[in-house]
Amino acid sequence: MRKRKNQALALLLSGILCLGGCAAAGGSEAPGKAKSLTQESAAEDNAEKSAQERPGEAPESVRDGTGEPDAGQEPDADQAAGQPSDGQEARGLFEAFEAVDLEGNAVTQDVFAEHDLTMVNIWATFCGPCITEMPELGTLSEEYKDRGVQIVGLCIDVTGIDGAVNEAQLEEAKRIVQETGASYLHIIPGGTLATSLMMQVQAVPTTIFVDKDGKQVGMGVMGARDKEGWAEMIEELLAAVQTSQ
Repeated sequence: MRKRKNQALALLLSGILCLGGCAAAGGSEAPGKAKSLTQESAAEDNAEKSAQERPGEAPESVRDGTGEPDAGQEPDADQAAGQPSDGQEARGLFEAFEAVDLEGNAVTQDVFAEHDLTMVNIWATFCGPCITEMPELGTLSEEYKDRGVQIVGLCIDVTGIDGAVNEAQLEEAKRIVQETGASYLHIIPGGTLATSLMMQVQAVPTTIFVDKDGKQVGMGVMGARDKEGWAEMIEELLAAVQTSQ
């Protein structure tokens, strides 16, 4: 029964990502100009449309860290800092999960505990824009490691349709990480994390920022950016989480 469930989840996740494609591939956004969606809102039915219709947009639930539509409202100050508004409980991808890194070591939400801000970059070995931005993400990881910021990569195409790790894909992921200098931690989703990704992430790359508790900070971003674009966002969100502590 577990095997059938894993097969179904893997197939659905692969189908969703194939429909969405690489968020920056063939879109109108050049690297450094991908939308962060901090100014655009929509009703639930529009937010769930595929990335082809609105390149650069993350799904509603990824954008605001909840599973609820924003009803056309701009986020308030608490939401902008990744906190739920009054009466609204945040529902994030990373508050509780189990995964492994590329070497097979167990990884949980505790990986966030020692850092004020973590940038989770969701990527795939087939995604050109994902790979193109990885060298600069590696540089940013080094530049911010002493400021309470870390980058974690999340590779979504290393597991097969049966939920098991595909060794060929794993080796390809390792090769990409080595050749791009993206030497920060990379993890492979499974279980509830894979299920959540299936529901909330429609294309790669998608980037989500979280605090030390794994709660989403600010808006999710679909698409690649250049180093300066990411640095600007990191500075803004780091200031927000450190102020709220």
